[in-house]
Amino acid sequence: MIEPRLFWTLIGILCFLVFIRAIITISRGIRYEHLQVSGFALLILSLTLTGPYSYIYYVGSEEIVYLSLSLALALLSVVFISAGTLSSSRQWVSRRGTENLNRFTNLLIFAYVRHPVSLGMMLISISMIFYIHSLLSNLLAGVAFLFFMFSSFEKDTFFKELYGYPYKVYSKTVPRFNFVLGLIKAIIVSKKVQDESRGSLLDS
Repeated sequence: MIEPRLFWTLIGILCFLVFIRAIITISRGIRYEHLQVSGFALLILSLTLTGPYSYIYYVGSEEIVYLSLSLALALLSVVFISAGTLSSSRQWVSRRGTENLNRFTNLLIFAYVRHPVSLGMMLISISMIFYIHSLLSNLLAGVAFLFFMFSSFEKDTFFKELYGYPYKVYSKTVPRFNFVLGLIKAIIVSKKVQDESRGSLLDS
């Protein structure tokens, strides 16, 4: 349970941030960003409708399991969102050039998953469903999950139009959400490149 004053202060800060983001998104006119902002707004509305007292109480083993799952998903989402934000700040496409998008170098988190921020927000949506004891709020969080998922499809379409063939190659190589599969693929590709390099050195 959260102290009401702190709860509504946090809600106010989140509303202000989403409002600023919405203004920037409208000015940019990019569709996948509209979907992301809509997802953020739905999550905040989900929290607002529950209020500070409508969460799972620490009674019984079932509630503790739900709380543990919620916290685990929330922590994992923070990892993906932080990694995606930091990787984006590197401007990996502009710095490396679109002709090398099919390589696993200098992509940071984007070498393993194409949409880490959307994945993180989807995990937060699921975390809220486990944590909040409200049918209406759970429905809103579920719709927010769909908005974040659809935004990733729109983002792929946007980047394919923007960068063309190189991004199509990249999207076939790196999974949209499956980080584990992306990591395995990266290891396989890295090993293949090393073997090719050793082969060329032996030939020379």
